[in-house]
Amino acid sequence: MRPFALVGAGLLGIGLLTYLCANHHGPHFAADLSAKTSSALTAAGIAPVGVAGEGQIVTLTGVVATEAAKTRAGVLARAIPGVEEVRNRLTVTPSPPPPPAKPPVPSVMTATQRTQAVTCQKMFTAALRREKIRFRTGKADISRASYRLLDRLAAAAGKCPAASIQVQGHTDSVGSREMNLRLSRERAESVVAYLTRKGVDASRLSAEGFGPDRPAGSNRTRAGRERNRRTEFKVQGL
Repeated sequence: MRPFALVGAGLLGIGLLTYLCANHHGPHFAADLSAKTSSALTAAGIAPVGVAGEGQIVTLTGVVATEAAKTRAGVLARAIPGVEEVRNRLTVTPSPPPPPAKPPVPSVMTATQRTQAVTCQKMFTAALRREKIRFRTGKADISRASYRLLDRLAAAAGKCPAASIQVQGHTDSVGSREMNLRLSRERAESVVAYLTRKGVDASRLSAEGFGPDRPAGSNRTRAGRERNRRTEFKVQGL
């Protein structure tokens, strides 16, 4: 009888093992894994994500915003007890870029500010028509002979405290355009630096170099080239 008892015990063990395996891989077990995985992803802020269980295999579907979120979802799912394999089929769809920034709304001058700006422009134009800002030849260094003129221009800038002023440098066409563009800008920047030292708010000033691109006279004549080598002040908004 002992051999029969052993055979019976073996069959019983096999049946129990078969039952446990069937239960372990059955629909209830898979549903439990899916629910646990879904809860873990929701708690981590990765939702909504589709979770489907098949035995000990969990498949993730849906859309996440970043590759990092997709990777993290897979790691969290794999950490659920009972999960042996994770099929991460999440699709990464980045958030749309932010809309372009709206251009700043230009400030509108009051009647008083506009009157002041017009006064400043007239003073700048008149002063620079009578006299030019001089520089060392081929350099951006301001000639000492032009300091008094610049002092008067700085004082004129005080007549329109709300106005923005662009200092524009110009050259003749002798030499390369690139060299003249650089020189004209550096000269305009030297003027801005001088005005700032004289108390003009730097936020009101800007420098621009146009090189030979905006001639005031003919570059074919000496007199024309002399006219082209100049510095101008432009009040913005007029």
